[in-house]
Amino acid sequence: MSYANEELFRAVRDGNLEAVRGMVEAGADLSQVPEHEVIRSSRGYIFEINPAEMNETIHFRQGFNMETHSTARTEVVFTESLLDCAVMTGNAVLVRYLIERNCDAAKSRALYLATAAKDIEMIKILIAANAEPCRQVYNKFPQHKEAFWYEGVKLQSPLELAAETGQEEAAALYLSNKQRLTEENVSAAFMIAVSAGNKTILRSFLDCREYFAENVFSKATEKIISKAQPELSRLFLACGAEVDHFSRCLAYALRTADTEAVKMLAAQGIRPQDAAGWSSKYWEGGVGNSKFTDWGRIRTERHGPVEIYRHNKSESNFFDDDYKYISWTRSGGSDQFRGGVNNFSGYYGAAEQASAAKRIEMIHILVSEKLFDEEELSYLYYLAVAGDDIPFAEELERMGAAVTDFEPYAQKADRGKNVRSISDLATPAMSKEKAVFICRHLQKNEDLILGNNYFAPETDRTEMLLALLDYHRQVHIADSEKALAYFYAKDCLPGMEKMALMGTLTIKNTAAYIRQSAEDGKAELTAWLMDYRNKHFSQTEIDKETERDMWEL
Repeated sequence: MSYANEELFRAVRDGNLEAVRGMVEAGADLSQVPEHEVIRSSRGYIFEINPAEMNETIHFRQGFNMETHSTARTEVVFTESLLDCAVMTGNAVLVRYLIERNCDAAKSRALYLATAAKDIEMIKILIAANAEPCRQVYNKFPQHKEAFWYEGVKLQSPLELAAETGQEEAAALYLSNKQRLTEENVSAAFMIAVSAGNKTILRSFLDCREYFAENVFSKATEKIISKAQPELSRLFLACGAEVDHFSRCLAYALRTADTEAVKMLAAQGIRPQDAAGWSSKYWEGGVGNSKFTDWGRIRTERHGPVEIYRHNKSESNFFDDDYKYISWTRSGGSDQFRGGVNNFSGYYGAAEQASAAKRIEMIHILVSEKLFDEEELSYLYYLAVAGDDIPFAEELERMGAAVTDFEPYAQKADRGKNVRSISDLATPAMSKEKAVFICRHLQKNEDLILGNNYFAPETDRTEMLLALLDYHRQVHIADSEKALAYFYAKDCLPGMEKMALMGTLTIKNTAAYIRQSAEDGKAELTAWLMDYRNKHFSQTEIDKETERDMWEL
């Protein structure tokens, strides 16, 4: 860079308009001043945002798929223009002066820097000079340290930045000049605005929805509905654009019990579907529907009449079941999903499930709107029981839902799960409420068998097991010694009492537990066991067991 240009940059950085004017009067042509090299890097990394592959996460700043542009040694040159320097001074008069003398606003970072500074006056000046709000620039200069830069940088446009930082006036200004908009960048910025959730900015974007790429509106509507903010959902669903029938919009409206959104989606002809319905859509016309695959569902292969489902959970590519979104409850611990009900694709993790009372209210509305029939209510009933959503199941039962043949519903919900009766829905991780519900609904000749996994000592399931043992006539324990050891380890006297009622305490194991409890200092349990022994076994049996113990010693 020539000496004259160095002087120009110094004067502009200082905000010295008079010095700049003097150089112009002396013959300096501002339109010919090249950008100034800030740093030349031979090491570092750059991340570029691919707007077409943005994914929602809890924090939208982490919600992009980043593709590494460079991680090896590579030369990257960062530059700034006179206009960039002027914007950073905040001197609007200086910026106007430079623009009047043909400093190029459209190819600089100036508009981005003005947006970062939230300087609306500067933004208006640059937009009037045809600066480009959709042009992506490096969003910050790297830190210069020991001749290298170490920070990653991302490409971002002023429009994206305005959407991210909630600058309503700037976003509206950028979107008002539609000749400057590009489909790719408007779509990317719109998805950022959806994550931020600013209603005013979202309204500005919806007025430019003709610039959205395919499926962008529908995917954005999914995110909005999953936020459980009915006001934003209404804004989207009433704007005049229709959501794609392949979207999960209805599923999230069902999950969050947004009845108004459900009605508005139903008015577009969208109805709840099960996995079989999604499968038929995928194979429409005899071949896989590429649009359906691109939407992020399932990749399947057919061998004759049988479908083999290949789940790719990292991409969540598998068929959803809309009904599951109403009757599905996440659980903690190692058994993440209760009852074998599959998890779902998309943004379900961000969609907090509505309370049972709210979902019950929604079901009544859907039935009155004739969106659900008796068969579908029974399917929901199955899902509610399988998913440990017992208050919901009880209300569906009061509405007339019932299941006698569980296998068809299990096939529909879990693609082949071996469930023939309600006892097959019991799991070691179920709640006490589900345990009681299942026991109340066991058929006369139906038994519930508790295997060893119910009595794993590392997990505390005492409350649920005690509830099960209240139904001991139809609840049977596969290994009573394992169960006794569990209740003893948990120091659970009620559990030992229930096991005794089932006839599992013998003179031998009672004597063994008396010795063990005395050694372990469990005084209350020792006293109860001794009292039980004295009441239920003869003195002869007690003496024989005592004599046997002495010989063993």
